Amino acid sequence: MGTRWSVACDAAPSADTQALQQALAATARQVDAQMSPWKPESDLVRLNRADVDTWVDLPLEMLEVLTCAMDVH
Repeated sequence: MGTRWSVACDAAPSADTQALQQALAATARQVDAQMSPWKPESDLVRLNRADVDTWVDLPLEMLEVLTCAMDVH
């Protein structure tokens, strides 16, 4: 989405920081795949392009974000 992210954490000496780094990067990719307004295949674009009153299957995480948006509204 044209932004940067970074993580700082206090990991135990025995922590698998490589696995943690990979998991964090995978999560950032997942958010981008779901919420990107620029990627034509993203869930957000699919939802926005859908006809009114058309059912669109969405991932649970996106439904949680939409629920929070409705609460804030």
